[in-house]
Formats: sequence, C-alpha cells, structure tokens
Amino acid sequence: MKKIAVLTDSSSGYTFNQAKQHHIYMLSLQIIIDNETYEDGIDLTSQDLIVKLNENKRIRTSTPTLANMLKMFQTIKADGYDHVLAIPLSASLSSTACYLKQAALEVGIDIDIIEIYSTMFVQQHVVKLVQQCVNQNMEIVDILAFVKPIIANARTLILPSDLHYLKAGGRLTPAAAALATVLKIRPILALDQNTKGKVDVIDKVRTDKKAIHTMVNRVKKMIKHKNVHVYIGHSDAFEKALYVNELLMKEGVNQDDITITDLVAVIMSHTGKGCVGIQVIEK
Repeated sequence: MKKIAVLTDSSSGYTFNQAKQHHIYMLSLQIIIDNETYEDGIDLTSQDLIVKLNENKRIRTSTPTLANMLKMFQTIKADGYDHVLAIPLSASLSSTACYLKQAALEVGIDIDIIEIYSTMFVQQHVVKLVQQCVNQNMEIVDILAFVKPIIANARTLILPSDLHYLKAGGRLTPAAAALATVLKIRPILALDQNTKGKVDVIDKVRTDKKAIHTMVNRVKKMIKHKNVHVYIGHSDAFEKALYVNELLMKEGVNQDDITITDLVAVIMSHTGKGCVGIQVIEK
C-alpha cells in the first residue's frame, strides 16, 4: 500500500503549527505589498494586512515559489512518502495546482490534486477528512470518492464592502467585475462547484443590511434538514459577523455549529476590508 502525504496551502486557514500537529504538509502563498514579498502566515498575519490596507498599499498575491514547492516534495519524499494528495485553493483562483503537478513530476513523486472549487474552511474541512481517511488506510480512489459529494454540497457566500480588490486581482467573472463600477449596489457573490470555482454574482441588493438578510435566507434554504457547520469569516468586520451569527441563530442554527473567524491574509488581500463571508459545510 502506498504511503500517502496530505498537502495544502495557507489559504486553508491552518496555521503552520496546526498543520504540523495534524501531520499535514503546508505551503505558504505569497503576498506582494509595494513590491515587497511576504510569506502568508509566516511573515504576515491578517492583522498585519489590515494595517497595510489602511495605508492603501498596492497588494497582490502569488503562488508558492517553485523552489519552495520542490523543497516541499523533496522533504515529503525523504520522509518516506510515495504519493501526495494535494488540496490547494480553487484552480480558478490560483495556478498553485498546476505548479504543484509540475514540481511533483520533477521530484518524481505521484500526486493527485483534489479540486475544492473554494478556499478557507471548505479547503480546511476537506484536508481534515482526507487526513482521517489516510489514517484509516483507505485507498486513494476511495478517498477521492468519499470527499467528492462533500465538495459538491459545500457553499460559500461573500459580501465584500467593495469589489476593488477582487476586480484588481482578476478573481471575478466579467459579470461580477462589471458591478464594480455600479454605485450603491451590494453584490452577493458565490464560490463553489456551481460557479466552477470562480467568484460570481448571485444576487444584488441596495444595502448591507438587506444583503446580510439575503445571505442568511439563502443559507436557511441550504441547511434545511441537513447536519452542517457554518463558518463566518470577516475582514475587519466583526460587527457584521456578529449580526450574521445572530440572524443564523434566529433561524435555528445552534451556536455550537457556528464559527466566527478572521479571513486569512491571502484571502483578505482580495476581499479588502469590511467583507463578511459564510461557508456552509455538511458534517
């Protein structure tokens, strides 16, 4: 039986200590601020990035360096593994998956990329499940089949304060990008298998409050008769996140099934400040 390593990237929301504790290998995505490069989760935290956003710095992101990918696969191979199950963020948002395949080929280790069509907690949840499957000595084909419906049913809704950063980073569909120039429109964005891992508009309203209620109503329909966990991520928008939490509880979601957290720095680089997002994942 093959010895399988599980690999992800910093957009998963794991800290490097958490990844190590769960025997998960992790690569850091890059954040470039005014031509200075930082390693996400190592050189730069979410709180650090908020400071940079307040200073109106020019912010871009990039994949892990090829050198770091090669070094990672060499380490994995030296640790005795002969196959890698990699769970990077959506291939429609980043070229990381493509470069991982190239680096694995160069090092001479087999790899399967699991496309999650999302990021953050959908990504982290799938990573945890894959690691559990590996610990249970499941075959690769069975692991891939096991996580497939979980990925298909996961949903991500995003309410950015504005679309400037998403548009600048090229992470929006053309229809969504067009809204960046429309005043007083609060677009609700989706990111999942239905959007093929691209950020797209699913609703348009006039105020933040209406947008949040619309998001929660959509979540209400998603979770009907399902056992789910709901993650509320935000970028310096804790009050909005608390309001979402309050509305979800009024709809019958147990507080134990809701987690509020900051967006990771590399994701916040694209949402900007004031964003709140909801991710719904079946347990």
